[in-house]
Amino acid sequence: MRIRTLLALLLLPALLLGTAATTATAAEPGIRNTKEYQALKSYVSQLNAKKNQPQTQAEIAKYRRELSAKKTKADNKVRALYQDRIAKAKDQRAKSRVKVRKLRAQWKSEVAELKQGLKNKLNSLESQRRSEIARINTQFDGKLNSLQNKRAKLQKRLAKAKDPVVRANLREEISSINDEIATLNSEKQSDLRAVQTKYNNLEEQAREQAASNISRTRARGERAVQEAEAALREVFAEKRAAANSIKAAEFTVVRTEYDRGVTYINEMPVTGGDND
Repeated sequence: MRIRTLLALLLLPALLLGTAATTATAAEPGIRNTKEYQALKSYVSQLNAKKNQPQTQAEIAKYRRELSAKKTKADNKVRALYQDRIAKAKDQRAKSRVKVRKLRAQWKSEVAELKQGLKNKLNSLESQRRSEIARINTQFDGKLNSLQNKRAKLQKRLAKAKDPVVRANLREEISSINDEIATLNSEKQSDLRAVQTKYNNLEEQAREQAASNISRTRARGERAVQEAEAALREVFAEKRAAANSIKAAEFTVVRTEYDRGVTYINEMPVTGGDND
């Protein structure tokens, strides 16, 4: 039960993150808000203002170099933003893996508790076994001691008796007592065997039940860990896919702005001068 609860707590935020991976990633600072892109955009605006003004070949070459350099800086910023998003996704994955390790430790703890519970159960059964054996011994030993004492007295009387009739009667009494003693010993052993059988069966049942519970707990725990790890992989894959999608879109934004700048440069009238 505790494993399912912990798994639910782990998977809920993971699944929520997975569902909104693209939205969450898109909400992060984008290339349009960076100084590198703003510098490119501003430079393209300057080129737009100059597109109808005559320019020398040297000036146009300078514009191309500067435009290309600003595009390179913006492209590098796109890559840096992408790496930041991936780093954050990896950091979140690492934090979630701590929860998975706790999940694994939880089911192992439950297995340990079940094993300790079996040990306690077996100790309790053994204590009960000894108590029942002691009760049986007490129950029968009192009667047996009484009969053995009575037999000993009769044997003493038999040793002293001279009259044949008296001796015959004493022997008959002693024989009867021996039969009683034998019967009681047989009953005692039968009861002791019954106790041993009873507790052997109870111990075997306890072991089988514990083994079943341990097997189910271990299987449930391992399955929960596998599901949690699969969820983490899915969430990370979604975040990485979203980051790649955003990176491609941002490269397009930069390229579009750069192409506008190239268009403005191409529209500039070229003068015959060659001044730097």
